[in-house]
Amino acid sequence: MLDRIVLICTLLVAPLPLCAQVQPRKPPAKSAAPAPQKDTAEAVFAKTAPKVVFLITRKSGELYSRASGVILSADGYIATNYHALQGADAVEIRFFPDPGNSEDYQSFNGAKLLYADPDSDIAVLKINSNSLPFLKCPANAGCEARVGEKVYAIGNPKGLSNTISEGIVSALRSVEGEDVIQHTAPISPGSSGGALVDSSGALLGMNSWQVTDAQNLNFAISVKHLLTALASARQTKTALSFPPDASAAPTAKGPQMDNWVKAEVGQLRSIVDKIKACPQEKKEGAVISSYLGPPHDVTWDVVASESIRAPYTGYIELAVPYRVVIVPEACKKYPSSCESTQQFVLRFEYDLAPDGVNLVKVLQRHPGADRWTNWGSLKESPCWEKAAQPAR
Repeated sequence: MLDRIVLICTLLVAPLPLCAQVQPRKPPAKSAAPAPQKDTAEAVFAKTAPKVVFLITRKSGELYSRASGVILSADGYIATNYHALQGADAVEIRFFPDPGNSEDYQSFNGAKLLYADPDSDIAVLKINSNSLPFLKCPANAGCEARVGEKVYAIGNPKGLSNTISEGIVSALRSVEGEDVIQHTAPISPGSSGGALVDSSGALLGMNSWQVTDAQNLNFAISVKHLLTALASARQTKTALSFPPDASAAPTAKGPQMDNWVKAEVGQLRSIVDKIKACPQEKKEGAVISSYLGPPHDVTWDVVASESIRAPYTGYIELAVPYRVVIVPEACKKYPSSCESTQQFVLRFEYDLAPDGVNLVKVLQRHPGADRWTNWGSLKESPCWEKAAQPAR
C-alpha cells in the first residue's frame, strides 16, 4: 500500500499524493440485509464520537503530526494508520468523554506500540485503561459495508477535534489485496485513523486515504482488517520499538516535497530555535521594573494550503510571561499592587512559497480567550519578535 494516496495527517513534511490503482471487489456472497436504520447524524455523533481519539505525535519534542484513532476495546487497544506514526518518536492520545466539550479530555502519553504493518497501513497502540467505550462492527451484516448505505466519518481533520461528516458508500474495492470502502463522507489531513460508521453507529472501517485530484474519492480500510490486527496485538508479549521505521522519510506514500519546500521548513525550524534561545527582557527603573519572557511552550507546524500563491502555510506559537514590580517605597499605599504577573500567547503566521518564507500576520491572545487579536508590537521589539522575521 506504499504507493497509494495517503491522507497525510497534517505532517510537517507532507508529500504530494499519487493516484492509486484500485480493483473492484465482489460483494460478500452472504450478508443479511439489516433493518432500516433511522439514527440521525446527531444521534450517531453522540453515540460514536467518544470512541474516536485524537493523536498528537512529536519528534524531538516538536509537534510532528495530528491524526485520529479508533478505540477497539475497553482495555485500551486503539487502531490508527501506520503512516500517522511513521517518523515520530512520541505520541499523545487524547480521549474525550464528552465530545461536545473539546476542552475536557484525558491525555495518555505512555502508549505501547503492539502492532505495526506498513503494507496494510495499520498500527495498534495500547494505553493503560480498562473502561473505555469502543466501537463494534455491524454483526447483522457480517462486518461488511453495503454499497449505497449512509455513512459518517468521525475524526480530527486539520486538528479540529470531534468532527463528523456524512456520505454514502460508493463502492467496495480491493487495493493490493486489502478490502477498502470507497465513500463520499468528506475527510481531510488529520482524519487518518478516524472511524467510518454506519447510521446505527457501528464501525465499518478506518479512514486512511483519498484521491486529491478528484472529488469525493475517499477510502477506509475495512473493519475486518482492524480486527485481525487487534487479534495479533493481543498476542504480542513485548512492545515494538517506537517509532515504526523512524529512519525512513515521513511517508512513502507519494513523492517527496520539492526541495524549495524542504529548505523553507528548515528555515522555519531555525526561527523556532532562535525564539527558544531568547532570554528574559528586563527594564529596571527607579520606581517600576518590568520583566518580559523568556518565551516557553513554543510549538510550530507546516501544512499544505489551497493557495496558488503559497502552497504551504506555517505558524509558530509561544507563551510569554510578563511581570511588573514596583519598588516597596512607592507602593506602601497600595501593597496589593506592588507586583503583578500575566501571560499572553503570540502566534506568527507564515506563507511558504517558491520565492521564500513570508511573515504575513502576528496575533495575540490571553490564555483561555477564544479569539486571537492583532499584535500591536512594543516600542522596542523583544528578541523573539526580531527572531520571528525570516532571513532575506
